[in-house]
Amino acid sequence: MGKKRAVTAQIKVQVTGGQATPAPPVGTALGPHGVNIGQFV
Repeated sequence: MGKKRAVTAQIKVQVTGGQATPAPPVGTALGPHGVNIGQFV
């Protein structure tokens, strides 16, 4: 496990299981907040 971090933002996304990709809209929603999209997907 990585280091604990403080919550800086809450982002709600609704994605069908197995279909999350770094492409919009998921990537554009998470990228500005510093989320590693590769680890998210």
